[in-house]
Amino acid sequence: CCGLYIGFEEGQSHHVNYPFGLHQQYDLPWDYYSQRDKFFLQSHRCRRTLVPAGRACEPCGSILRNDVFVGILQRMGCGIHPNTPLIYMPIANLVETVRRKTDQCRSLKLTHLNLARKLLGKMTALDEHKQFVMAVASGRVERVAQLVQACLSNGVGIRGLVERYERACREVYNPKGFTEDDIMLGLLILRLGGARLAGIVHRAKGLPGISTLRQNTVIRPLRASAGMPT
Repeated sequence: CCGLYIGFEEGQSHHVNYPFGLHQQYDLPWDYYSQRDKFFLQSHRCRRTLVPAGRACEPCGSILRNDVFVGILQRMGCGIHPNTPLIYMPIANLVETVRRKTDQCRSLKLTHLNLARKLLGKMTALDEHKQFVMAVASGRVERVAQLVQACLSNGVGIRGLVERYERACREVYNPKGFTEDDIMLGLLILRLGGARLAGIVHRAKGLPGISTLRQNTVIRPLRASAGMPT
């Protein structure tokens, strides 16, 4: 008896498709050997008796009924689930598993690098926002609302906002535009204190100048009245 001959489908080979590791994990009741690229399993109870060609003795034939061997045949014919323990996998599946895990590791590493880059950018932006908050809290620039409004209108980001705030602190940048409160306060100063005081406040506090105030002066229109002649 030469043992139980095991045939493999086209494209398969016992060198890479038989789970040799099971013999290390379990005390299987058979041995394996290869002869002229043919694969055989031989039972430990085989007596090497004379049998017809292509046949196996009863102990070797009983391997076909072994539960472990039945599982081997099923996995060889139907494929192996990715979550199958590695000890049940032949070399071909182990190589595929390693390749898949390597691709997953590379993908996760790339994702980690991208997340780290995004996190670094957000941390930088957060630091710049904190820097701007601290700068505003210092009170070195009075017309902060106008500065922010001008920067937002021009599409300036937080970095440019901090830069222009520092320039405003050094009095080398003066944001354009005034709020309604600025204009009304300037008009009040102009009416009560005159043009000289309005000019001083304009240079000292950045309120609207005299020409701007006069352009925004509200003059009540004259109306003709028959009852109350002028």
